[in-house]
Amino acid sequence: MAILTSFVAALLATSSLVSSYSGDLTFYGGAGKKGSCSQNHVPPGFKTVAINAPQYDDGASCGSCLEGCYNKNGQTTCFKAIVDNLCPECSYGDLDLGESGDGRFDIDWNFTECPKADLKFSTEGSNQWYGKIKVEGGGPIQSMVVNGKTTSSTPDAFWVVDDGSGKLGCGPKVTVNFLSGRTIEKCLPGSLFGGSCESGDRCSEEGRAEPPKMKENGGENIRDAPTGFSTRMEKPAVRNRAESAAGRSAPACRGVPCSAAARKSASISTGPVKIILPLVSIFNSEVQSI
Repeated sequence: MAILTSFVAALLATSSLVSSYSGDLTFYGGAGKKGSCSQNHVPPGFKTVAINAPQYDDGASCGSCLEGCYNKNGQTTCFKAIVDNLCPECSYGDLDLGESGDGRFDIDWNFTECPKADLKFSTEGSNQWYGKIKVEGGGPIQSMVVNGKTTSSTPDAFWVVDDGSGKLGCGPKVTVNFLSGRTIEKCLPGSLFGGSCESGDRCSEEGRAEPPKMKENGGENIRDAPTGFSTRMEKPAVRNRAESAAGRSAPACRGVPCSAAARKSASISTGPVKIILPLVSIFNSEVQSI
């Protein structure tokens, strides 16, 4: 992890495109469909791209931004894109662009720093004992800590925490460490975790613990959401990229050995080993976000 972090930080520090990877570029026309990363955020002017399985690294590359250039009919085309999907059949260095197109082209590309954006936090299948958290808008994440507890990542780029105390519903304190070196701390509203806060203090933006506040509503006691937060509900939209396979344009080398195509291999592999925690049996199946 230390080697990977230093390498990525060095890449992000450069402002011009220095080719670190080469491979084949294909097209699958899957833009705006969230992909394997279950991701909504796309920076203005950016395309979406599916990355090969070795560099997808069980979701570690989700939210990464990259620049690439390829030559088509003697004309060089360059683009910026954000990784939101997996290309299972792609080889190391290959990219599958989320837009309509035909053919297979040589491409040189590199990871680059994503444009600054407001962070968006969301949860899926979470309650006061179990949290599955996604953060978008800040680039790839190195690690996350929730109420002092370490988390593990999932292949769809969520971060999972088990809290035996059942206090996530009080509003947890979340520390996010991005691969760019940026670290943020945030108090999330308990409503993202079912809103149940039977015991324990609520996290505040100032870092002080605040007791749960109560109000009467139709004879029921309901705790207030933290000031400055809004919540909304939406149905889960986790999509496997295989569903869009029918829309993929056929690569030029299908039916013949693709190994005949020249491809330069990068010597540095990316991504830490990820551990996926088992889901608990009691959960809220709704997706919530702020």
